[in-house]
Amino acid sequence: MKSIKRNAYAKINLSLDVLGKRTDGYHEVEMIMNEVSLYDVVTLEIYNRTELFEADEICGAKENNSNDLNAGLNEFTVGKHHYKLGVNKSGIPLDERNLVIKAAERFFESFHVEDAFFEENIISIYINKRIPMEAGLAGGSTDAAAVLHLLNEIFNAGFSLEELQEIGLKVGSDVPYCIMGGLALAKGRGEKLEKLAVCSKEYSLKGSKGLTLNVVLVKTKQGASTKLIYDEIDNSLDLKHPDTKRLVELLKCMEANAKTDFKGGCYNENKSEYCNEKEIGGNNKSECKIDNSEYSDAKKECEADNILKEFCENLSNIFYPVTSSFIPKLCDIQAVMAESKGCLASLMTGTGPTMFSLFEKEEEAFACAEKVRTKFRECEVFCCKTL
Repeated sequence: MKSIKRNAYAKINLSLDVLGKRTDGYHEVEMIMNEVSLYDVVTLEIYNRTELFEADEICGAKENNSNDLNAGLNEFTVGKHHYKLGVNKSGIPLDERNLVIKAAERFFESFHVEDAFFEENIISIYINKRIPMEAGLAGGSTDAAAVLHLLNEIFNAGFSLEELQEIGLKVGSDVPYCIMGGLALAKGRGEKLEKLAVCSKEYSLKGSKGLTLNVVLVKTKQGASTKLIYDEIDNSLDLKHPDTKRLVELLKCMEANAKTDFKGGCYNENKSEYCNEKEIGGNNKSECKIDNSEYSDAKKECEADNILKEFCENLSNIFYPVTSSFIPKLCDIQAVMAESKGCLASLMTGTGPTMFSLFEKEEEAFACAEKVRTKFRECEVFCCKTL
């Protein structure tokens, strides 16, 4: 028996915009996404059908600490492929409707495996679910992405990251991002991705702190139809679009400001490079947020604070006004989090119904989470960090 596992991380939308509906029925989007440290654990096993295992030993099920009596395992076939799928939560399909099975099927369309293999072996997938379902956190998509990574590894298929993303797009629009992870700008259906380097470990926003921020996630029990939300967007004439271009510029300013040899300046979109005030010159001085004088560590940290502040003030989700009209409690949650000490931003991820807030200090994030738990006892509340 072969067994491997992978963490499947949730994502938040730091910015989410819809540019219009496409001729293929999908929507053209533009968004900035960031992984967070809340994750599912996906275990993949291949075992011979003649081997006998106890149910709780199959596919990582022994790691299930849930008391959910409806959680379980299901064995089934899709065509000639034999699967065993397990999960520790109820309400998740245990058959070919699950995105992890759809991902596996798309993988085997691209990587040929002899029929004889499936006559002798079963592929078992177990999901230790921690990310809430239908929350705008890409819980299903990230599990599907994890399965593609695991299949690529266990079969030694040799697919590149880009090739896995092409396969993932056939499963869902968020899957290509989840395959890549990190901090990224996504366009198109979500498959046109640009990695934003400020999230890389070699950069740091302020000293050794990096861009890591503390995140409080709050998911309401009430949900709303994604189709209805998109229909409202399609029919609305008064939409407030995020300034995604400016947000990307600010992230690149953070990257430049973090480099140890940087002596002041800001990212100039027109020149596609980092410029100091002297180089920009003339009437364009306003583009530069940092002057070219002595650039001390104290000034660098102050500038980092200013950039982060402007970045957080401009975070926006075009869906929030629509979703909150269906779920008014989102406005109450947003207000409580926004008033919490140290809150940098408070907004919705995806089409909802999860709100999140950002903090630099962990203790302030914990305090906010406790306040939300007290006021909204029916909500699921999580504390995590950006990755």
